[in-house]
Amino acid sequence: MRLNMFFNPSINRRIVFAILVFFTLPTHLFAQNSSDSILVDKLPKEWKIVYQTQQIRIAVLKMDCIDPINGIDIRKIAYRIENLSNSFIALQWDQVLNYSNKYIISSDARPEYQKRYALKPLATIEGTCDKKDMDQTLFIQMTKPYNEQVLKSFQLINILVSE
Repeated sequence: MRLNMFFNPSINRRIVFAILVFFTLPTHLFAQNSSDSILVDKLPKEWKIVYQTQQIRIAVLKMDCIDPINGIDIRKIAYRIENLSNSFIALQWDQVLNYSNKYIISSDARPEYQKRYALKPLATIEGTCDKKDMDQTLFIQMTKPYNEQVLKSFQLINILVSE
């Protein structure tokens, strides 16, 4: 009787299906939950898409921001977040930041680096050098006065999209 179980095509298909799901589902979930690590020095001078699904697109742009009134020059990363769907979307993520080889994970130590957005259907939010857009930017380095602490790389993790 037990030998018949191994030769039953219905049971064999279930076992093969279970094995496939077991090995491919975790990979799929992790691939959709974070961006690749992004090297700041390698960013081009135009918008670069770092994460995209059918619902959202996240792009980044390296900017030099000059504040002549206060005598401060800052280098930043601006985020452009696009809702590609016809629904309202809530979007959030954490970040792994490498500042001069000191790693900060926003979900552990620095909640101010956690990002949360609410987007209307087909809406776009885009960061600028304006101080009011701090939620749509990421600090790289103060260039005037000079600061040695520099963002070397970053990664978006725990990306969660909900309608």
